[in-house]
Amino acid sequence: MWKSELKKATNFFVIIIFLHVLGILLLLPALYKGNSIIGMAIIAYSLGLRHAFDSDHIVAIDNTVRKLIEKGKNSQGVGFYFSLGHSTVVFVMIVLIALIGKTAKHGMESFSTIGGIIGTIVSSTFLIIIGLTNLLYLIKVLRSQEDKQPENLGFIYRFTQHLFRFIDSQKQLYMIGFLFGLGFDTASEIGLIALSTVTATSQSIPLVSIFAFPILFAAGMSLMDTLDSTFMNTNYKWAMENSRIRNSYNVLITSISVITAFLIGGYQLLSLLIESYNLQGPFWNLIQVVNFDYLGICLVVFFIISLIVFAVWNRNAFKEPLTKSIEK
Repeated sequence: MWKSELKKATNFFVIIIFLHVLGILLLLPALYKGNSIIGMAIIAYSLGLRHAFDSDHIVAIDNTVRKLIEKGKNSQGVGFYFSLGHSTVVFVMIVLIALIGKTAKHGMESFSTIGGIIGTIVSSTFLIIIGLTNLLYLIKVLRSQEDKQPENLGFIYRFTQHLFRFIDSQKQLYMIGFLFGLGFDTASEIGLIALSTVTATSQSIPLVSIFAFPILFAAGMSLMDTLDSTFMNTNYKWAMENSRIRNSYNVLITSISVITAFLIGGYQLLSLLIESYNLQGPFWNLIQVVNFDYLGICLVVFFIISLIVFAVWNRNAFKEPLTKSIEK
């Protein structure tokens, strides 16, 4: 199944390879002039790889994959479109910095304040809504013990189904990713922009080579996020097969996705309230010291390990679909 999902995502990986090649080609003019730019390019690429594992990325991608699979939609490119939208914001800002220098840098401070509010509201609301829809799916699975929708899930289910209709295609994740990226609030983005700003002030480096940084950043981020959505496609589809152990695994990974969606979405909203109204007190101070920097990569590792454990537990799990198809 893993090979099958990778094959379906071939087009996305071709584009990602193109981004890698383009980023390297853009470095050539600087290298030709004898500039030491390789180290900075590696930093930009590694920042993209790291940024892909931000908790809001992983939670948004995994929950959206879960929802699109339930709706029978293609979801192999969820991570690709999300990361592409996210990196577009960074690319545009770095292009502006490269073209007009300090003016853009100062303007970015005002933009990031407004963009940060918009980005936080969009990302937190999106995570909470999609977490709620997957929670109701989880209730549906627990009630029926099958992946069939009971008729009496009530008003909340119908409400969230209507509310989530705006995500009916994986391509729509481009705009979601774009809105997520408006705040420039992560160390990876800030580090990349600072790196590009310093490079832009050096007149010895060709302008075109500066554009290699956001391209390599996007290449690294899109690679990891696309691999994540491809893996979660395999994960969820395998878990939805008609098997007692697979149903248990389905409940486990969906539960984790729901909990983290509410956790990250709620944390972002509370952080916005603290920043906007300067809230003080034990509870608000606790929120400020919470650190989710490594939650994203921990989730990925958890899903990989849990899949291996369940697959070993049910040794014939991967063979069941083939066996059933032969019998038919």
